[in-house]
Amino acid sequence: PSVYSTFERSLDVQLNPVWLWTGSLLRPVASRMKLVGDQLFLRLIDAIQVHRVNSATDWTLEASFAAPAVSLAFDPLGCFDIDGQTILDARAGIVRVYRRGAQGWLLETTLPDRAPISASFAWGASVSVRGDRAAVGANWEPAGSLTGYVRVFHRDAAGQWTLEADLEHPSLSTSITGFGISVHLTDDRLFVGAHRDHASGPSSGAVHVFQRTGTAWSIL
Repeated sequence: PSVYSTFERSLDVQLNPVWLWTGSLLRPVASRMKLVGDQLFLRLIDAIQVHRVNSATDWTLEASFAAPAVSLAFDPLGCFDIDGQTILDARAGIVRVYRRGAQGWLLETTLPDRAPISASFAWGASVSVRGDRAAVGANWEPAGSLTGYVRVFHRDAAGQWTLEADLEHPSLSTSITGFGISVHLTDDRLFVGAHRDHASGPSSGAVHVFQRTGTAWSIL
């Protein structure tokens, strides 16, 4: 599937992974690319590549970010998002923020989970960045319960990221919702997918919308 935005001049494509047999492991090679303006972002198994168009047919590799090593028989490809000069890259339970400045693309920070990385690598199941805010979903947490949560972070003028909100399903009595399987940030709203939500029937799924007022987030 792919999504094209004429407003942001972007193309977001989820690819069918290309698989390679490497030693004793079957690994996917690429899963996603995003075209934004004159830049192409490609998610590989071991890196994110940034290509920039110099002419109608000439593309140049501008940067490549190494992905963390994963000691699993199945190597998850993770996910990423881009907004302006910021890349949010999640893989193997580690969420990294890269920022483009005078020295090019550099690692700015990593965004922390509630607890140490779990075997399910649920932290970073979904990510979204908008300006100086980032949302990260953990749909399989806590401890594989599939209850899920989403953490929202804010970057200040000095480039420091701090936790702004820790969001859960609006019904605390509801379990196994998959809350945080997908997230999307706008300037003042956050859309959170819950693929196992029972809102319209067993595991029918739902999208929950949160509104930001200043630094406070509330469910609509």
